[in-house]
Amino acid sequence: MKILKLFLPVLILGTIFSACKNNSESGEAGDGSYTLSLTLKDGETFAQNTRTDMKMQMNIMGKDNTMNLSSEAGTDMQLIKDSADTKEIKLTYTKMINHIDMGAMGMGKNMDSVMNRQQERMVGKSLTMKLVNNKITDVSGGDAVFTNGDSAQQAIMKGMMSKENLNNMFGQLLNIYPEKPVSVGDSWKSTTSMNMNGMQMSIDTKYLLQSVEGNIANIKVTGVLKTDGKMSLPGNPMEIDVKMTGDQSGNIQMMIDKGVVTKGNFTTKIKGDMEVMGQKIKMTMDMDQGYSGGMK
Repeated sequence: MKILKLFLPVLILGTIFSACKNNSESGEAGDGSYTLSLTLKDGETFAQNTRTDMKMQMNIMGKDNTMNLSSEAGTDMQLIKDSADTKEIKLTYTKMINHIDMGAMGMGKNMDSVMNRQQERMVGKSLTMKLVNNKITDVSGGDAVFTNGDSAQQAIMKGMMSKENLNNMFGQLLNIYPEKPVSVGDSWKSTTSMNMNGMQMSIDTKYLLQSVEGNIANIKVTGVLKTDGKMSLPGNPMEIDVKMTGDQSGNIQMMIDKGVVTKGNFTTKIKGDMEVMGQKIKMTMDMDQGYSGGMK
């Protein structure tokens, strides 16, 4: 039970982040192709709201258990400085609500209470990220966000806000934009490798520009992920041996002139094995995610 209590904040926080990229100006290139990139002016802000419904089925010591998690999170992302290859982004939490049904393990209401108390304190708080060539090189303000909870919770939260972990979480989304103009029917790919507290994760994603309606680009997304290695949690010496594979499919709608994602829906299916303290745990995970956003 302690393992799950420590691991759940990692799962939840991993759903709330979006990414920023500012290349050549977004828009139609004049030959029927489109340059897609996130192009903000100093001081401009866009909102990103995330809804996640996850069903996780596990077999622990021969007993089946189903856990359900639902979460809603909101952030505002403001470009506060942009000079040459360096950017500073201010991220402000606007919403954070979670509900957990632990199934036969119980503790659902208690976990809801603990997590929501901790995360309600995040609403209205901000941190600032410095990016050089779209890599996060420094994070400031995190101490003001995660100063509550016991030492284990604080260690997890601070670890999640390190520049290394933010780069991990932002990695795939930083690769969402094509490197050159694209036309309807064109596709592009990205491969992202992440190190999540010692566990290696690779994600291969394919994007297809299906259609353009006015200022909105409709993009189909498919992806394959796999993990390997041992994950250690900040502030805890315990290691979790994780092997997972999965696939994702969905669609996003993007503002062509700004490169801001205004709507998205994804379905993810994952299966795998975890080994913790000598116990082998088989699991499957079905996740439905929705995204909404826009300029403020």
